[in-house]
Formats: sequence, structure tokens, C-alpha cells
Amino acid sequence: MSIARVEPLTTARALRGPFDYSIPERLAEIEVGNVLQVPFGPRRLLGVVVELTETSEVPAERLAEPIRILGSGTTPELVDLGIWIAREYCSTPARGLGLMLPPGTGTGGERTRARVEKLNRLTDAGREAISGGDRLGAKQKLVLTSLLEGEMTGRELSARTGADGAALKRLESRGLIAREEIRVRRRPEGSVVGSAAADAPELTSEQSAAVSDLAARLDSETMAEALLAGVTGSGKTEVYLALVEQVIAKRTAEAKANYVQVSNLAARVIQSVKAMAGTLEMTVRGEALRHLAQGKQSTSELLSDIRLESMQVVRSASEQSRETLQMVKTEAVTQLAEARRDVPSFWRQITLGARHAIRTASAEGDALIGGVLERAQRNAAHAKQATEDALVG
Repeated sequence: MSIARVEPLTTARALRGPFDYSIPERLAEIEVGNVLQVPFGPRRLLGVVVELTETSEVPAERLAEPIRILGSGTTPELVDLGIWIAREYCSTPARGLGLMLPPGTGTGGERTRARVEKLNRLTDAGREAISGGDRLGAKQKLVLTSLLEGEMTGRELSARTGADGAALKRLESRGLIAREEIRVRRRPEGSVVGSAAADAPELTSEQSAAVSDLAARLDSETMAEALLAGVTGSGKTEVYLALVEQVIAKRTAEAKANYVQVSNLAARVIQSVKAMAGTLEMTVRGEALRHLAQGKQSTSELLSDIRLESMQVVRSASEQSRETLQMVKTEAVTQLAEARRDVPSFWRQITLGARHAIRTASAEGDALIGGVLERAQRNAAHAKQATEDALVG
């Protein structure tokens, strides 16, 4: 069985825990630092779980169970810190643990409530009342005139006109103003987070002596501890601030001196670099001119060699072209002569062939004509005989 030891959050000094509660299965996720609502006699209190254990001096059947787990809580480390604060400063565990809980978790089961205010605004009836439509007192008319500038809270109206809540309620009941409740964030008034006084207060003789002694210890550049003793409100913080101002001023002067030294060193280094760069530039320029001259000479020699080689190539190509042209001419003349020799014999062959063909065609034509004439004569004889027979019959 798991048991939670709970320290109740109560203002009673005589009530000291922790008290053991049996953890039921429905609340098995309980951990150290959780805030629980627990039964405490006829009452219900809030308590912080300071320990989880498996045994208790109280019999199991007499252990009560926590009612529920609240959303707010803290960590086990902060629980230990709260208990240490209570023991170290002779306070109660409830007060020490209360310092470790989130805002809004009060002691004795109390919860911090949200702060609300009434926001007031002018109605149409109120505007008509200002112009003389209704009878108004001096303070009431001042309230309505102030609301012409815009909505205001009750505190703002009270500071400007002196009207209290009862006066505002009477204006609301007459329908001259409308009021609604709004939530307001809690924050200190009259100060801004991080604000500080414009001028530091004048230190007392004891504070000045302490600042001088601590400043001398800092100038010695040796590690040492110093205890600044004083009751609350004696001005120890002003001693710290004065010492910090001296350290900042000293470090600022050192930083300025270092900046001047670095600037001078940088100027000398830049001057040296410029001189080295000038010498290097002259060296590079001379080397470049020498390489350029060598390159021009090498280029001229190369161009001469290329020109001679080109002339030799052109001359050789011209000679080869002449030889080739001569060979082509010779070949052409030879082929032309052979063609001239072959043309007469070829022409005679064509003429003989044509004559033979003509004779052959004439003979065949004569034979064909003779055959045609013979067939025509026979046909004519047959036709004549047929005609005579026809006449006789």
C-alpha cells in the first residue's frame, strides 16, 4: 500500500505534520510536490505531498484518503527547499512550502481570487442629460462630462471627480451610464519593473568607508572574501551599487586606454603593410615587364618560324599542284586522241547498220504489200462472183 505524507497548508503554528494518507487507485499518479485536497477532521484542507512511503505508524484501517489532486504544485527539490527554509528560520513547514507554490495557491485552503473592476461608459440618455434634459448634481454632471472622453474605471472616475461607488450606482439606475465588470491584472502601482532612481542617494560615512575598503581590495587584484554586515534597511545595496559604479568606471577607462593602444598599433601595422605592399607592387610590376619583354621576343621568333614554314608549305603545295595539273592535262590529251581515233570507225559501223536495216525493212515492206494486194485481188474476185450469182438467180 502506498502512503502519502502531506503537510497541511494552514496558518496555525500548533498544527505540525506531516500526516499520512492512504493513496487509492484512482489517485495512483500522486507524486512528491503535488497539492492535494485532504479531509482533516470535519474540515477540508490543502496540503503538499512531502514524501511517499510504504509504511505508517497509523494502522491502515484508520488512514484517510485524499479527496483530489489540484492542478498547481511544485517539484521535489522545491519541497526540500521550503522545509529547509522553515527549519532554518524557525517558521512552520506550511509557510516555507507556501513560498514554493505557484501564485494563487493560498494557505489554509484559500485561493487568490481574480481582481475585478467596474468599467463605466456614457449612454445616449446620459449625453442628453448633459445638455440639460435631466436634473443633475455638480458631481454627477462632472462624472458624465468625464465619460465623454471615453470609458473609465471606477477608480479613475473617483480620482478625477471624487465620485464613490454609490454615486455611480445611482447614475446606472437612472440609465445615464452603463457599467460592466472586467478582470484586471495584478501588478504593483506607482513603479515600473526595472525602474531606478534618477540620482543615487548620498552615502553615509560608514557606507563610504565600506566602499573605499572594498574598492582597495579590488585594486589589489588578489582573491579575498569580505563580509558586509548590516541590518535590513541599513543600505547594503547602496554600497554594492556604489562599488559596481566604481568598477564600471575603472573598466571603462581601461577599455578606452586599450582602444587607443589598439588603434595606434593598428595604424602602425597598416602603415607597414602599405609599405610592404608598395615594394611588392614594384617588384611584381618589374617582373611582369621582364616576362612581357621575353614574351614579345619569343613571339617574334615564333612568328618568323611560322612564316618560313608557311612559305615552304605553300611552295611545296604549288609544285605538287603543277605536277598534278600537268598529269591531268596529259591524261586528257591522251583520252581525246583515242576518242578521235575511235569516232570514224564507230560512225562507219553505225552507217552500215543503218543501211542494212533500211534494206531489210524495204524487202519486208515489199513482201507485205504484195501479200496485201494478192488478198485484195482474191477478195475482189470472190465478191464479183458472188454478185454475178446473185444477179443470175
